[in-house]
Parts: sequence; structure tokens; C-alpha cells
Amino acid sequence: MSPIVLALKRNWTVSQWRNDQGVDVHDEINAEWTDLLVRKRSFPPNMQLTEQTKKMFFLASYNIDKFREFVLKSSFLNRYSVDGATLEKIKADEIDLLKFGLKWLKWLLFKEGDFELKIEE
Repeated sequence: MSPIVLALKRNWTVSQWRNDQGVDVHDEINAEWTDLLVRKRSFPPNMQLTEQTKKMFFLASYNIDKFREFVLKSSFLNRYSVDGATLEKIKADEIDLLKFGLKWLKWLLFKEGDFELKIEE
């Protein structure tokens, strides 16, 4: 029997189906991104984001390939301290890269989190 026929004959719990479809990962990322949007909308009316910050927000949110290029091929790694394990994860996995991007945006917009600028000597 084909895998599709077997899957159709299987009785799924909601939890099993969500796990099989990767919905939990999607929900986790969507929750982080939604939190950024809600918090961004709560800025005081007189507080404006710079054009560069807006571009970075859209880059990390919507263009994962260009965001990867930005992190790995620009001066990003010269400016921010990124440990080796995190760097390897974001090089190898788009989900880890997206989570990294959301974490960076939280730091960029709200100065929350553990991102550190490298000290120039």
C-alpha cells in the first residue's frame, strides 16, 4: 500500500496530526512574529521607525534567503556577537534562521534579549 493510503486509513489524534504537519513549529514562529507586530503598533504616535529599521523588519520577516545573505555576507557578524553553535544552526536550518531573525528584531525594536554589539577596538 502507498504511504498516502496508509495515512488515510490511520486514526489521528489532533496532537498527532499537528505534530506530523509541523503546525506546532508554525504556531511558535507565528506567535513570536505576532508579538512583534502588536508591540510595534503600540509605539507612541510620535515615535517613528527609521527607513532602515523598516527594511530590516521586512527582510527578516519576509525574505529569509536575503536575510541569510545579510547575516552571513554583510558586516552583521562583525557587529554582533553570535556564538558558534548559533551560527552553525542558522547556516543549516531555515527555521532556526527565522527564529534568530525574530529574536534579533525584538532586540532591534525593543532592546530586549541577549544580542550584544561587538566592542570596537
